[in-house]
Amino acid sequence: MEKLNIKGMIESVIEDISNDSSISTFIFKVQLISRYLRNKEFSQWIKNEINGYSSDEALPDYRIFSTQVKANLIVEQPFRGILKLKNHTMPIAHLPNDVARDISKIYLRQSLVSLEEIINSKEEGEIAFSTSEYERFHLKKIYQNSTILSAHKTFNRSDINLVVYKFKSTLLEMFCDFNDKIFNDEIDFDIMTKKKEIDKIVNQTINTGIYITDGSNANISDSTMIGGQGNNVQISSTAKKEIEEIVLKIEALANEIDEDRTDIADAILSIREELENKIPRPKFLKTAFNSFKAIGTGVIANKITPLVDSAIEIINKI
Repeated sequence: MEKLNIKGMIESVIEDISNDSSISTFIFKVQLISRYLRNKEFSQWIKNEINGYSSDEALPDYRIFSTQVKANLIVEQPFRGILKLKNHTMPIAHLPNDVARDISKIYLRQSLVSLEEIINSKEEGEIAFSTSEYERFHLKKIYQNSTILSAHKTFNRSDINLVVYKFKSTLLEMFCDFNDKIFNDEIDFDIMTKKKEIDKIVNQTINTGIYITDGSNANISDSTMIGGQGNNVQISSTAKKEIEEIVLKIEALANEIDEDRTDIADAILSIREELENKIPRPKFLKTAFNSFKAIGTGVIANKITPLVDSAIEIINKI
């Protein structure tokens, strides 16, 4: 039986991502790759992204978003009659901190394909997520003598793009690491003899802060942060300045694109925020720069790619 061409399959997925192909175009190729690699954690991550996360599965941070809660309710006011509030933004800050923190979150457990269908739908405006009975029980406590008729959480359709973007960028980062550390730049190897190294890569990539959403920090309390080169090292002021200059050039090229590309803007913002940290993470910076190869388009992509390669070369020397 002919040996499965994992190298060619990985390259095919990278090409699909670079062409901004739909998730459904390559997701099953990724599933086959994960089976061949035989890493339980990587396979489970891919399985969850394809099928959706069950209620007892921990969600990666990029699938958790802050939100507002709006409700239709009736408040009985002594001596003043009944007050009817429609589509009222509930002041959940009045609830205990732990309850307010939970209610103010949306947990996207849907499959990637389902989320992509929402992105491609012709419907406009915010998406409404119904609240649970538990949440309505606590919402009722905000106003005395109130009755919650209905309540929902609001979510912007454009934010779903961030979930797809984070999945693609994380997958690309893993492929880059596999290629560097496992496949010796050829992606052709005896998989079983390299299994321990694959476990190490997946653990580092999934469990040590790759899942970061705008305005929040990834929870790594249950993970092992591996120090040393490529993780937490000091970046010289010279290298930082060179990277910042490259970011400015990429931003200028991005402005030449006619449509509003929030994905490019998000990646640029992530890089700048990371550079402002006391100890920037080279691994995170590489991930962010690699993402430009997936989200660039046409002639602009050809101009951005050399800049990305230059930035990664600087980071690799740190």
